Amino acid sequence: MCGFSGLIALNNKKSEINRDALVSMGDAINHRGPDDSGIYINPDNSIGLSFRRLSIIDLADGHQPMHNEDQTISLVFNGEIYNWRDLRTKLYEKGFSFNTQSDTESIIHGYNEWGVDIVSRLRGMFSFAIWDENNKQLMLARDRLGIKPLYYYHDDNYFVFGSEIKSILELPFIKKEICDEALYHYLTLAVTPAPETMFSKIKKLEPGHFITIKTNGDIEKKQYWSPMRSENNLSYMSEENIIDKLRSLLRESIKLRLMSDVPFGAFLSGGLDSTFNVAIMNELIDTRVSTFSVAIKDDLLSNELDMANKVSQYYDTKHHELLIDYNDMIDNFPDIVKHQDEPLADPVCIPLYFVSKLARENKTPVIQIGEGADEIFSGYSLYGLMSDFNNNYYSRFMKMPRLIKNNILMISKLLLSEKKTKYIEWATHNIESFWGGVNNFSEKEKQSILKIPNNHDTYNDFISRYYEEFDNKIPNATQIDRMIYLEMKHRLPELLLMRVDKMAMAHSIETRVPFLDHKLVEFALNIPSKFKYRNGSGKKILKQAAQGIVPDFVINRKKTGFCGSATNMISGAFLDYAEDVVINSNWMKHTFNMDYIKPMFKEHREKNKDHGMKIFSLLNLTVWHQNYFGK
Repeated sequence: MCGFSGLIALNNKKSEINRDALVSMGDAINHRGPDDSGIYINPDNSIGLSFRRLSIIDLADGHQPMHNEDQTISLVFNGEIYNWRDLRTKLYEKGFSFNTQSDTESIIHGYNEWGVDIVSRLRGMFSFAIWDENNKQLMLARDRLGIKPLYYYHDDNYFVFGSEIKSILELPFIKKEICDEALYHYLTLAVTPAPETMFSKIKKLEPGHFITIKTNGDIEKKQYWSPMRSENNLSYMSEENIIDKLRSLLRESIKLRLMSDVPFGAFLSGGLDSTFNVAIMNELIDTRVSTFSVAIKDDLLSNELDMANKVSQYYDTKHHELLIDYNDMIDNFPDIVKHQDEPLADPVCIPLYFVSKLARENKTPVIQIGEGADEIFSGYSLYGLMSDFNNNYYSRFMKMPRLIKNNILMISKLLLSEKKTKYIEWATHNIESFWGGVNNFSEKEKQSILKIPNNHDTYNDFISRYYEEFDNKIPNATQIDRMIYLEMKHRLPELLLMRVDKMAMAHSIETRVPFLDHKLVEFALNIPSKFKYRNGSGKKILKQAAQGIVPDFVINRKKTGFCGSATNMISGAFLDYAEDVVINSNWMKHTFNMDYIKPMFKEHREKNKDHGMKIFSLLNLTVWHQNYFGK
């Protein structure tokens, strides 16, 4: 796991490509790779690459930037390729020689042999930049699920890229400006949807995409993978066969992710996903698994330390735990937001930051996590609720004549709460009921809260296109399949996986996600939704696969969100801190209607309304702005 950055001069504009600039770009992301660094500038000064290394595989010889024998191909790479040995065998048979035991070298020779198609042959998590000196072409790629981040900027003179926005902003010609459209969507979605970021002109490459850039200024972006299930799913397979295949793929995925030359462990909450992970790790290795857990003091509703300890004792893991309090949260929150790059309004960033720190302090730089299982197996209760609601009520209402819908809408505004009226209004205008796992400020609220003029609409600008993509490919699919597709195109890669990457890498920790091996994901997407959600319970097929491997006291327990929710965390001293930061921000006063915001704190404190996620979203945004733009 590492970090890289660089820039390519377009149309012979080469003055900014110098060693000092590249060193500064690398230093800005030193936390991603404290073990080693490297710089490369090609002979005609048209490309510069900067690299920071966290040594995990081939500690002695994995130095980057890495080149082929004649230095016509140069690579900087962040991630792990789990099938690198298979690729190496194929390439060796084609006449390539290898000088290291690093997965990086397989990418270089693979590009030599297959060109940009190398990206479809890789199994793992990755973002990388390949410079092709003969063709004067740069290739940037991000893995299928978006596990690893990749950002870029371009104008008429330069194309700049990096694992984090921080390195891009080191260049003096890049101006820091807020993207108003990204800000608008962030208020609803808790993160900016790709390809936008909160910085104008800085983009993030979407999962499953690559870009090629030539020095003459030609730029082309292509999608090589999408989380789209087949038109004919696995309905021909029996439930037993699906369970057997699922177990096999998960074991294979976890085994591949045990590849490491340094100590590894797992985050353990005591829930199904993390326990399943630990259970199979325990089968596959001879030593005790190192496990790490975190909880928030006095947040009894989400404290899972007792369950994590119970699981640890069951599998005899080498367990470590940490209890944090409001003072810990307040003292470290500016650093947490700084490492996000752009605001990620998910309170789970806080415990992830601390449990990653705990792993680093215990000299365990590689961690397996359970991220992604809820998305691909319909694990959230919201999925089932929204599916039942859509099938029984919502879709029927959408098909009613417009006149009847308008009349019902008028009556609902008089009799129902704004939250319930929202769905009737959406259905009246044929808008989908599900916008993703996070839906903070409504369109109406954003019109009230923002002072800056805007003509954006989160549904029409963003949400609708993913439903249209899926429906055009898979007409008459279940609502659960449609929701899973939306989550995998946005919330999973841009919020959930980014919070893990940024919080873990803040402490130089590499996290691996076995539930998001693309072969396992492709299989899971094709499992009929009736096997995922049944009789009011989600993740049924995964629970069945866990039988006999994971203890019943884990399988049968009620699902709990990981270490705290905004409702509970935004309280006490942390609520006071949030109110002070938001209310006293000059930028907030200039950009937002404070008469709308101030009552939210009072209502939340008095428990008249739950504004936890909204307050956290505004706090995260304010601290982010202070970090990059000042007060």
